[in-house]
Amino acid sequence: MAEQVKEPVHGVRPKVLANILREAVASDGVQMSMLMQGDGSLIALAAEDRDMANKVAAIVSSIWSSYEKVAVEPLECVLVDNEECRFAVQGVDSTGEALLCLVAQHSMPIGLLKATINALAEHLHDPVSVLAEASLLSRNNSQPR
Repeated sequence: MAEQVKEPVHGVRPKVLANILREAVASDGVQMSMLMQGDGSLIALAAEDRDMANKVAAIVSSIWSSYEKVAVEPLECVLVDNEECRFAVQGVDSTGEALLCLVAQHSMPIGLLKATINALAEHLHDPVSVLAEASLLSRNNSQPR
């Protein structure tokens, strides 16, 4: 009788991911934390106003993709300071398929916002990269040749 070997399953459990994003929101000044696909669709969210999060995600993904098209070097992080808030956007995986966004109050120093998003992106890099690569592989395998 042949022994079946199960392939290891890698990834992030949704509850764990939501808790990680909530920890960022617990920081002084951070109002919203979200992980999204490059097209702006939300993967995980830590915010009180989901409608506002969807709007921010659409704007952020548009800004990111616009800059990415004209950038000489790959983008690392985009920081925006506007009338209502500050936000930081950073790619989490090497494919550019996953973006992390933090929205903060003006009281949060921009350097602290950047340090917070860098630490969070580094923490999420490996599990999100595995998921993104698996997603790309399944998309490539499902396309007709």
